[in-house]
Amino acid sequence: MNQRCFWLDDCPAIHLDARVFSDPEREDLRRHTGRHYDIIARMVDHQNFRSWMRNAHRTLKRVFMNWTGGPIVPVVVFCRSGRHRAVAASELLKGALLRVEGWRFAPTKHITIDIDRGGCLLSLIHI
Repeated sequence: MNQRCFWLDDCPAIHLDARVFSDPEREDLRRHTGRHYDIIARMVDHQNFRSWMRNAHRTLKRVFMNWTGGPIVPVVVFCRSGRHRAVAASELLKGALLRVEGWRFAPTKHITIDIDRGGCLLSLIHI
């Protein structure tokens, strides 16, 4: 799916809300995306992490079993600003589902950093 979606209703995809996680408060993390080790560690330690992952897994499994729209199921993980929580949740979910289900995923695309500016150079060392 190469289209840019500015409203969730415009994207024919599974939408997973990562706003249940708190936004990183540390000023030194603000320039990174959610691929940074400290941001991922904070998310894994969050009280809502296990239930969010469990619900996301159930949702994706249910959709995958009934999907007739082709070989790719579009998934959008979103939060308020889309910089830390959505990217971290997406990376963690992909890693877990690769191990548990054997599913393969396309690379996570951060709309404002990966697409508009060609990538966050600061986060490349943390991948």
